[in-house]
Amino acid sequence: MPMAARVSAPHDPPRARPSAPDTAALDLGPLGLDRGGEVLLRRALRALPQGGALLVTGASPDLPIHLRAWCRAEGHELEPLGPSGPAGAAAGGRVRRGAADAARWRGAE
Repeated sequence: MPMAARVSAPHDPPRARPSAPDTAALDLGPLGLDRGGEVLLRRALRALPQGGALLVTGASPDLPIHLRAWCRAEGHELEPLGPSGPAGAAAGGRVRRGAADAARWRGAE
């Protein structure tokens, strides 16, 4: 059975969907960052302005750990979700797009 992230209507291509006026949402389902979720996360963040928020959720048990490390390495802020509920419940956090991506080109000729 293929694993797929839920980010929009079933027939739409993967993308962030609005969840609040200033926050988009990305549900990775059972997909972890180590199994392709990173690609979807990068794509969803690219669509947001600097400082924009993306609520990332998923059922992968390693998602909170991997998301924290990924955000630190990529220069984004992470507000973790509260303690997760029963097994299979959504975990993750709110990722705020940092300036690292734009800053690396500053001063380039």
